[in-house]
Amino acid sequence: MQIKSYNRAVDPNTIHGNVQAPSDANAYGANVSGEKVWQTGLQAVQQQMQAYVDDQINLSVIDAKNKYEQGMNDLLNNPDTGLLNMQDVNALDVVNKYQEGEKKIREDAMAGLPNYRKAQDTFLKMANDVNVSRAGQVMKYQYAKDLEHRDNTFNTFVTNETDHLVETNDSDSIFKGLNRIAATAYAVYGHIYGKDKIDALVKEKSTAMVNSVLKNLTASGNASDFDKATAILGDVSPWVDDSELAPMRHMLLQRKHDNGLIERAKEAARLYPNDPKKRAEYIRKGATRTVYSGKSNTGNQVVDWYIDAAHEFGVNPRIYLSSGMRETGGDTIEGMHMADGGGFAQITDETAQAYDLDNKFPGWNTDARQNIRAGAYILKKKTEENGGDEWEGVRAYNGSGEAAENYKALVKKNYDSLANMDLSGNGGNKIQPYNLPTQGANIDEQVQQLKPEFREALPIIGGMLNQMGVADGAEISSGGRTREHNAEVGGSPTSQHIIGPNGGDAVDIVLPDGTTAEKAEEVRKAFEDSGAFDQVLFHDAGSGYHLHLGGYHGGLEKSQGVTAHTEVIYDEQELQKAESMATSLVAEQKRQEREVKDAIIEKADGEMLQLKRSGVIDPQEYQAIVDKYGSNDPYIYKTLQNYMSSYVHIRAGGGAGGYGGSYGGGRGRSGSSRRVGSSGADMVVLKSMFGHDGIETANDIVNYCASHGIYLSPSNLQALNKTEKDYQNGTGEFNPLYNVTPGNIASAMDNTITVESLKGNWAVTQQLIRAKAVNYRAEHNGEEPSYNQLISFGVEAVMQDPSKNCGYSESQLRAAGIISMENLGNDYVEVKDWYHNVYYIDVWHAKQIAEGTANLRDVVEAAEEAEARGEGAGDPDNQPEEYDMSKDNRTLREVTEEGLREVGEKVSEAAEAAEESVTEHVENNIDYANGNGTDENGNEIDPAEPGNTLGI
Repeated sequence: MQIKSYNRAVDPNTIHGNVQAPSDANAYGANVSGEKVWQTGLQAVQQQMQAYVDDQINLSVIDAKNKYEQGMNDLLNNPDTGLLNMQDVNALDVVNKYQEGEKKIREDAMAGLPNYRKAQDTFLKMANDVNVSRAGQVMKYQYAKDLEHRDNTFNTFVTNETDHLVETNDSDSIFKGLNRIAATAYAVYGHIYGKDKIDALVKEKSTAMVNSVLKNLTASGNASDFDKATAILGDVSPWVDDSELAPMRHMLLQRKHDNGLIERAKEAARLYPNDPKKRAEYIRKGATRTVYSGKSNTGNQVVDWYIDAAHEFGVNPRIYLSSGMRETGGDTIEGMHMADGGGFAQITDETAQAYDLDNKFPGWNTDARQNIRAGAYILKKKTEENGGDEWEGVRAYNGSGEAAENYKALVKKNYDSLANMDLSGNGGNKIQPYNLPTQGANIDEQVQQLKPEFREALPIIGGMLNQMGVADGAEISSGGRTREHNAEVGGSPTSQHIIGPNGGDAVDIVLPDGTTAEKAEEVRKAFEDSGAFDQVLFHDAGSGYHLHLGGYHGGLEKSQGVTAHTEVIYDEQELQKAESMATSLVAEQKRQEREVKDAIIEKADGEMLQLKRSGVIDPQEYQAIVDKYGSNDPYIYKTLQNYMSSYVHIRAGGGAGGYGGSYGGGRGRSGSSRRVGSSGADMVVLKSMFGHDGIETANDIVNYCASHGIYLSPSNLQALNKTEKDYQNGTGEFNPLYNVTPGNIASAMDNTITVESLKGNWAVTQQLIRAKAVNYRAEHNGEEPSYNQLISFGVEAVMQDPSKNCGYSESQLRAAGIISMENLGNDYVEVKDWYHNVYYIDVWHAKQIAEGTANLRDVVEAAEEAEARGEGAGDPDNQPEEYDMSKDNRTLREVTEEGLREVGEKVSEAAEAAEESVTEHVENNIDYANGNGTDENGNEIDPAEPGNTLGI
């Protein structure tokens, strides 16, 4: 059968009609074109629906993501509640808070997601990524804050601990504080850092604390506090960084050095306030110290180690060896050994740590010599900690309480047992024997009477002196003496010179002339440090240094001994500084004493002034004040007596100050009263006396005025006290700037005046220059005058101007006790004296007074006597013989002083009379005050008349 191809174009109803495909899509050959179209459309719809769903999922995931991230950001970074903004203890639990917060934020965000797995998976992947990142950030933050909190906690503890020690000034508790710092550090950081880092942190904080505490301790400036700080610094090494404390250590050592010098200067000032030479000697005695070289060689190596260690650390060899006998020797030298549990010195681990022995004495617990050195160091520290008391140091070496006291007693017993053992060391360079000469045959005999061992040691004693450079010229001056001879020379009944069963046990050696105090001290210390003698001292025999060596222990004669050397502690510049310091301290002490005395005097003077203002005239009332304040001090008593004289005066007689006829033919007129006390003296002349003829103080001036009848008012006394201070301090009118020489003035005047002619009145001239300089400074706002101006002041003082003062210089008149001199043109001059009394004197006598060949008082009295006799004025034959120019060889000062003495003669006589009868003079004062008295001529006194009242 032939099968033809299918042709769709078949006509229906014909044999050859078209046959249509069935509409059943499942039938063979069915027409499915419509189905396909539908399926295609359905697929498109489905795709659109899926796209919509995917879009909604994406939007919901994005919304959830945004909500999650927003919540996380708020959880971590909110300014008020954010975990990453939490501080201190609030930040210590942020990880837990973060986990709780993140879980809640995640759940809240997922609640808004559609119920599609894809949406949830997408969101969770994003959230997990964010969570991992933020969780790491939070954990780092919590760790940082935890560490910060720990640091704050630790630092606060250290600060509080330090502040407590500083504020309470409790440096003694510093070691407890250091231990607390270490304990706190391990508590705070023990689970975070390793041991090395914690130890480094502890050392850093401990160093800072020690530095603060020691700075506070030394702020007082007290030498004892510096010593304490030095001791602490030597003990804190196990806790601190020594290199960081190097500046503190240097400062303490320097200050200790300086304080030693200061204390010696203070002591010198205290011991010898009035003897500069002895002050200097005392200071220089501390300028050196004895040090040792060489090694001990006693024949016992262990004993040698003990002696060398004792010398090294400055402890007593005998005490240290005695303690060694107690520690491991069963109280014997032979039994001492390197025992378990601390060696020879029996040092505990706690003590080793406290004193940093591992660093200072490596191998101390295995090396015998290091162990003995460490023990000597500990004994030294214990002694320092107990105020330098060696036996208290021994007690503390063992511990405290009754056991330590028993230990000390046993060590003392060992010490006594070593009395005859030579512990000088005797090592190093051998001392070459040197035979000292004696002072004669009788001393040779005394040397032979010495104990044999002492006699054998004499060449070594000489060798030691020779080694120190004082053997040449030294002589043995005494040895063994009989009891009778010892008594004859004034020796002690128990003197070691006295010959006993074995002979005498002491020698005296005179050191050569010129031996200095420093060298003598070196000798004394060398023999004392040898430990070979009970007595090492210098006798005061009136001249030189007499070395006494007594109670010889033996052993010195072996001398391979440790050589003693002198080490300079303070150089010459420092010694001069200390001497100057001591002088300043003495001056300051005296100044303070003067201020106290001045204050007492001022108080007493105020009470006298109150009496005066109350009208009290009874001298006994004033004397009671003098006794009250001056009974225990001669200076105050004498000064107050002079003050008293300015308030209460015993009448010495009235009378006019001038006279009717002046001696030498003068015509006079009645002047003001010449009674001393009516006015003040010329201060220029009194001030010029400072520094001359033993006058150094205001009291010297007061005594001078009292003995010369010169009245001083309270204001005068105050001025003199100020002048005294200026004179002693080189200030005010005594400023060295104001020193001008006679040669300066002579040169400025082209040598029209000689230097010799200026010297006669130079003290007064110099004071006039100074007074003018002080006035210049006051007028020019403190500006000092130039040197040329000072010279011009001197020229003004000595210049003779014919138009003024009758041609006499200011200096001439002041020295003569005259303020002014005016030529009246009739062979007379008007003279005004210190007290402003006015006299008419003829020109010839005025010339004598001004030139210093006569004095005003003598001329006035001679004229009054001549007038009383009715002798004519102007008669040259009436001139007193004692004023013959050719016969008068007195100096100007002698003439002036005699004049001053005579000016106050009457008051001096009255003062002497007052001492004889206080009652009589009290009555006289009362009569005088009431106007009932009489003057020296027997005339009734009118109280209303000027000059006739009591007081100033």
